[in-house]
Amino acid sequence: MMIKVLLSTLLQQQQELWSKRFERCKKLGLAEAIVTTLYIDAAEKLTPYNGRSREKLEKMNRKLRAADKKLINCVADVTMPLVSEKARVLEIGCGPGNLLLRLLPIIVDEAGGDYRAIDFCQKYVNLARRQVRQVLKRSDVKCITYGFAHELTGNSHGRHPPFAEESLQIVIFGRVGLHIVDDQDWEETLCQIGSVIAPGGYLVLYEALADDNFRFTPSGKFRRLSQYEDVLAEKGLKRMAVRKCRFMNEIDTIVTFQKTATARR
Repeated sequence: MMIKVLLSTLLQQQQELWSKRFERCKKLGLAEAIVTTLYIDAAEKLTPYNGRSREKLEKMNRKLRAADKKLINCVADVTMPLVSEKARVLEIGCGPGNLLLRLLPIIVDEAGGDYRAIDFCQKYVNLARRQVRQVLKRSDVKCITYGFAHELTGNSHGRHPPFAEESLQIVIFGRVGLHIVDDQDWEETLCQIGSVIAPGGYLVLYEALADDNFRFTPSGKFRRLSQYEDVLAEKGLKRMAVRKCRFMNEIDTIVTFQKTATARR
């Protein structure tokens, strides 16, 4: 209990600091350019204005763009061969929509499938929708919604449509698990994900894991790949392939799971 209170306090303090520094970036005209390239954990660590000059912040932004693009390309390369005709795909933790920009045309236009994306940060949902409109010239932005991974089934309180059990062919779960500090919530989330994947379907997980060389932040809890495997096995998901990709000073692990068995009751 004490550890949870300490983590909660640290996170609150960090969020207050990030908010102040984010406003400083905004005054410099840098905030949107930086935020649109990042995932939540990277934004937490690297967007604050901490005395660096505008030039240094812009240099940092260029590095983050390059790192983010490399990671997105790796995840897209892993996901695209899994896409079948009329596949139903869900991306959890879509951030500003960079992976969505790569996959939506392939899944929807080429494969005739359905692509949904959710994120628990409303600012990122808005940015992702804007990118879809501006970059892809599409108006169907309702596929990008605000929501939480543990609400994939059942009552979602109107935030995003629930998904029936075994109704999705592919679920992409990107850099979300480390933000779920409570172990029970984390396990429940993975169980929800396992429930909505159809037999033969896939989970593409990419995460900074405790197995790898990462820089710790008080906003996340890093777990081992074996912990993910144990929980997902309860839902009939088996690890199929693993790929590594460097993201700034961390190593992201991209893991493909396939639902090869009936979930254990």
